[in-house]
Amino acid sequence: MTAQLPQATRIVKHSLQLWSADTVTTFDRTGRFVRLVKGSQVVRRKLNGHLVRVTEVNRENHSRIYEAVAEEEANSIVEAVYKSLDTAAKPTDELAAEWLRRARAWTPETLKADGEKFSQAYLPVSILPPGEYQSVVVQITEGCSYNRCRFCDFYRNRPFHVKNETQLRGHLHQIRELFGLRLQDRTGFFLGDGNALVIAPNRLQSAMAVTVQELPEVPAQFSIFMDTFNMGNKLTEDLQELRRHGLETVYVGLESGYNPMRELLRKPGTGAQAAQSIVRLKEAGFRIGVMVMVGMGHGELAGQHLAHTREILESIPLDARDMIFVSPFVEPEDSPDWPQLKAELQSVVSYSQRLTEAQRWIHLLNRTLPAKVTLYSVLEHLY
Repeated sequence: MTAQLPQATRIVKHSLQLWSADTVTTFDRTGRFVRLVKGSQVVRRKLNGHLVRVTEVNRENHSRIYEAVAEEEANSIVEAVYKSLDTAAKPTDELAAEWLRRARAWTPETLKADGEKFSQAYLPVSILPPGEYQSVVVQITEGCSYNRCRFCDFYRNRPFHVKNETQLRGHLHQIRELFGLRLQDRTGFFLGDGNALVIAPNRLQSAMAVTVQELPEVPAQFSIFMDTFNMGNKLTEDLQELRRHGLETVYVGLESGYNPMRELLRKPGTGAQAAQSIVRLKEAGFRIGVMVMVGMGHGELAGQHLAHTREILESIPLDARDMIFVSPFVEPEDSPDWPQLKAELQSVVSYSQRLTEAQRWIHLLNRTLPAKVTLYSVLEHLY
């Protein structure tokens, strides 16, 4: 029998990595298992303890399959991950040695109990922009104040609610219990849920102050979602005041600049009105992340969708700080409007075809826009 070689350990970007011949296993600074990479497959552990397997299908159009790992298999993976620590070579670096000791202190049972803290701290985090994967999500609101877009099922069974100060402080205490030492590795705060900028500016500013007070380890940099049809009652002075208090980035769901498409999706307002709202956000000094959807309909509808969306984006004074996220349409699982919407769209191509169409959009938009244009698949969001 061949003796098993010790596995190398090292610290990389606030995490401990365990290297063997064909596998890289990653733990955070507290010793919690985070990621397992073996060949073309990746297994990731979410904050709620669930495992997700990510398999690359097509590198050219960034096609990947995301599938939940069944509980029995997940338990076996976690058990094997922690058993592999037995053969880890002792690091010469004392900090890495300490992190390895922390990892060895965990068991599958204690890790499972830790995952259950997530449901105490959060309602499901349904969506998160790509630039916010390392932020701490703070649900200052629950649900979406509009919640009638026909393509979205993120908040269908979640009444809209704005947390009062007592509720927010309780939420932040639970977040501290969940993250612990990992708070120092987070890059800022994302304020959820959907279109949280709808709440009154003074109340939002107060919520930001409470968040900084309760979680001072995290940089006081904030980002938020906003729907463009909620800008009517926002004064530029109020927006600038929020900017001065740390709100840096606003993510906007434009989806389409083509009015007939917006009507099909039940997005209020015209493309031109949406552009005006984004211009006001730029004037207030915010960095903007604009989200557009592709892969809905075909032929003339799809062509007009691209042409008008491109025209709207070109009318906005975006700059190199800003981002445009091209998001392949994902069929909603829990929307009563979806069957009718699908019929009205006449044709919805496969997800792989949507990814290819997204790459076409990215190529075209990058030719004329100063903002960075990039792919965003909502399937890859794993908080």
